[in-house]
This record gives sequence, structure tokens and C-alpha cells, in this order.
Amino acid sequence: MQSDPTGVFVIVHNNSDVEVDAYGTINCITKWPSYGDAKLQLLPTDPREEDFSFHESSRAYRNFIVKHHSDFFEHMGKPDYNELKNEIQRGVNWYQTRNRLQPHEVNESTYVTNFALDNRVFDISCADIASNYFPQWLENFMNNSRVSDAYNCDHVTNYQDNYINSQSNLQWFESINKWETTGVLDSYLTSHCGIEAHVLTRILKTSNIHIQQSRWAEFYNKIKDPSWPMVSDENNFYTLPKDIQDEIIHQHGYRLNVTTAPDTDILHLDWQLLRLEEINQVYQSNKQK
Repeated sequence: MQSDPTGVFVIVHNNSDVEVDAYGTINCITKWPSYGDAKLQLLPTDPREEDFSFHESSRAYRNFIVKHHSDFFEHMGKPDYNELKNEIQRGVNWYQTRNRLQPHEVNESTYVTNFALDNRVFDISCADIASNYFPQWLENFMNNSRVSDAYNCDHVTNYQDNYINSQSNLQWFESINKWETTGVLDSYLTSHCGIEAHVLTRILKTSNIHIQQSRWAEFYNKIKDPSWPMVSDENNFYTLPKDIQDEIIHQHGYRLNVTTAPDTDILHLDWQLLRLEEINQVYQSNKQK
């Protein structure tokens, strides 16, 4: 911060929208597969249950994405500027207190003292970057941030349509909407495991099936009475007798990830071994019941 005390920050986010978040993650998976290799270096252990390459589309990779969508991939929501300002104010209070009590340790020679956020923090969604809104946003950014006194955004404005047309994953928005309406999987939705994974995640979530890792097994084995049935998966919580369900929630305070009884037809599918088309066929049949 000392080398750039008036730094400007741009937050690229998912607009706190599930479809934009999916679009951004699909872009990451299909356009920057090296993300997976690099992410592994930051983890204490390799979370892959099967051997696969992040650079190839495979069923094993699809299953991995479904299981680790929330914890392996980054998901940046739209910034809360009120909370950001509150956090900055807490930093200001800390600095002023330390500077008053130990000015020889905390002073402007080692700390940034310009705490203003005006025209320093900007945000845009990853979908808006690939839209006709972006040239206007860039013009405003260059003008308000003052990162340069000499700039010309004409090339971006003139080239933006070409850029948009080259973003094949924008098809996600049309294809997933069509699938939600008709149940039909088009060629785009089955073109890559990363895209399939997002459709499959949608099917499981809509069917009230929780796939992400939870503390259920450890919790249940710790508190269960010897007379209780073995339930190793939280998705089977609703198969337990009602009095046991009530005790787990009200006496032991377990917070369920599965808040409604799952669709049993989907729950009993060995989805990790099935093609998306097979899973979707069962899902669509159940919707029509």
C-alpha cells in the first residue's frame, strides 16, 4: 500500500445472481482450466476422489464440480458498500487509537491515512463485461478513477460487439432458461462436463438433495441412541421417525441443509455413474406427476 497509497480497486462479481454465478464459473472451468491446478496448491489435501485432469471434460470432473462447487471455486457476490464503509471505519478507529497512544509505531510513514473510498472502489458483474453496457462502464471508470489523464475508449466501443459474439458461454442464459421451461437439454448444456455439472446441481437442489460436504455423519453418530437406525446421509433424515427428527433439531440444535424431504426417485439414482440425459429423464418425469 505504501507504493500505491491511492490505489483503485475493481470488484468483478456475480451480481448475487445464480445464473450469472453459473456463467462465471463455467467460464473459469472451460476457458481457464489451469485454475484447478493452481487451486490445488493452496489446499492442504487434494479433494479429488477420482483421478482426472482439469483440462479435459470427463464424468469424474463433472461429479467433482457438483460436490465441490461451493468450496473449490470462487464466488464473489455483489459488494455491500455499507458494510465496506463500516469495515473501513473500524480500521480508521484502530489507526487513530494506535497513532494517539504509540505514534512512533503507527504513523503515516508506514500506514495509509487516506481512508476515502470515493472513486476508488468500482464494481461490475462478469456478465456485464460481455455486454453492450461495458464500454459505457469503462468510460465512466476511466473518467472517475483518474488512473490516466490520457485515454481513449473508442477501440473498446468499436470492438465490443466482436468480443460479445466470441463469448460462447453466453449461451448458458438462453439454454438454461429453455431447459427450465421445456425440460429439453440442448447441445450446449451437454457440451462440457462443467456445464453439465451446473444443470445436475440444479436438478439435485430442486429435488431437495444436498450434495456438498456436511458434518451430518460425525454429528449423528455422536448423538444417536443405540436404538436409532443407521443414517449415514443427511438426505435420509426424513426417513427417521418423527420423534427422532424433533430431538435432533430441537434438543441437539442441528441445522439441516435439507429442509424438505428429498425426491426419492432422484435420491436413489446412482447419479455419479449416469449420463445427464438419463438423470434429466427421471427428473422431468417426476415433475409431471
